[in-house]
Amino acid sequence: MKTTLSFTGILCLIITLITLPASHSYAQWDPSPGRPGVTSTGFVRAAWGNSEYLFVGGGLTEINGVVASRIVRFNGSAWEAMGDGFNSDVILIFEYDYGDVPVLHASAQLSGLFRWNGEAWENAGITGGGVVSSWAVYDNGTGPTLYVGGNFTRASDRTANRIARWNTETERWDAIGSGVNGPVSAMKVWDDGSGEALYLGGNFTTSGGVATAYVSRLRGTVFEEVGGGMAKGTVGLNIPAIKSMAVFDDGSGEKLYAGGQFGEAGGVEARFMAAWDGNAWAPVGGGFNATIEALQIGGGQQGSFLYAGGQFTSAGSSFSVNRIARWDGEQWQRLFRADSLAFGTGGFVNALADWTTADDRVLVVGGQFFNVSDLPAARIAFYREQAVGTGGPVSIDDTGIGLPGQFTLFQNYPNPFNPSTIIRFHIATEARVTLNIYDLTGRSIAQLLDQRMRAGEHSATFDAAGLTSGIYLYRIRADGWTATQKMVLIK
Repeated sequence: MKTTLSFTGILCLIITLITLPASHSYAQWDPSPGRPGVTSTGFVRAAWGNSEYLFVGGGLTEINGVVASRIVRFNGSAWEAMGDGFNSDVILIFEYDYGDVPVLHASAQLSGLFRWNGEAWENAGITGGGVVSSWAVYDNGTGPTLYVGGNFTRASDRTANRIARWNTETERWDAIGSGVNGPVSAMKVWDDGSGEALYLGGNFTTSGGVATAYVSRLRGTVFEEVGGGMAKGTVGLNIPAIKSMAVFDDGSGEKLYAGGQFGEAGGVEARFMAAWDGNAWAPVGGGFNATIEALQIGGGQQGSFLYAGGQFTSAGSSFSVNRIARWDGEQWQRLFRADSLAFGTGGFVNALADWTTADDRVLVVGGQFFNVSDLPAARIAFYREQAVGTGGPVSIDDTGIGLPGQFTLFQNYPNPFNPSTIIRFHIATEARVTLNIYDLTGRSIAQLLDQRMRAGEHSATFDAAGLTSGIYLYRIRADGWTATQKMVLIK
């Protein structure tokens, strides 16, 4: 039976939507870290987080009234300066534990590599315009230690061609053979089943004298080529360099993912992204239409995802994603707000980081953009896959979170969806339950349930095959309790 909500009912739904806290969404853009704005000579190029702070670097000169000097930290509520900062763009931030406590490192384009002593930045042995753009901890058989890569040619006052290893005994940098002949932009340690190796990606064609097309691996102290490497192909750039790498389990086992400017990997069309399984390179979901700048593993209650950010606007053949997307092991997905059809960012994404604290977990997104989804944002934003710290899904009714013994309406999953989605709910006592779907005008679209049900958790499936894209509402009633949620259909 088709019904229409009363004016009062529609008003209640609108009030519910307006007053819903942002943390009550499983997928939610949060632009607040960058507001009211960032003024800078550049954009965000690096991010790193620990349990206490988020560190952000790039060309920033000011953020929310705080002098940035190209690097700042965020304590969860306010931005703070970090000493005198740097005189050129910061492009890498990371922490490494030398044996006592983790030490924060940062590298700037014209300054080299520095360590933070709690009050000021100290030289870390790589200076003179030699930028460090990648790092990893690798054990070559003599114990795990820090490796760095970039475009430097000297480290600890000795020749080191674009890759160096920290010697824990001498407390100096060691060269790795003859090094590589071009910048190293990405490093990742991975075991493909034949033993752990340090993979390198960047703009180089030889490693230790071995021909390596923009990717190589260091096994112990020996460089090896990897599956034929990368090439321009029909869509890549003239320099088919790798920009970022990540190790991700897509459900069939771990693979090494590489993103950058290339059009082919191992002789196969890959369109700016490819996955290495230890034997061969393969394309990933049809690839993208432009450069990938950053890859990051993150996620939430729905599981882990591989996130990609860059200059691209579409994935696959023509699926619009707007410079950021996530891979679930089968397909590329847009990053929406839960209550909006808008997705992605309004400009390039250059930095991604997974920041986890005691009560929150977010994907940090930085770059050269001024909006995320349909919200204003100034070069940095957070993306949350779920509300964190509740111990479970979140209800939007007055009962609060979905604890046992309470009436709770959960967020549908997946959301956004096409064409079907699952709606879960918990009722505290046996009751007659009605579950209805409405559009934003209050018109009833479907009734999924109208029956007595036992106490406990239940679910219903909504098939929207005959509907158009848009925002829809689902409302449950049980023994005088009512709750409403919203969901997004994308076709």
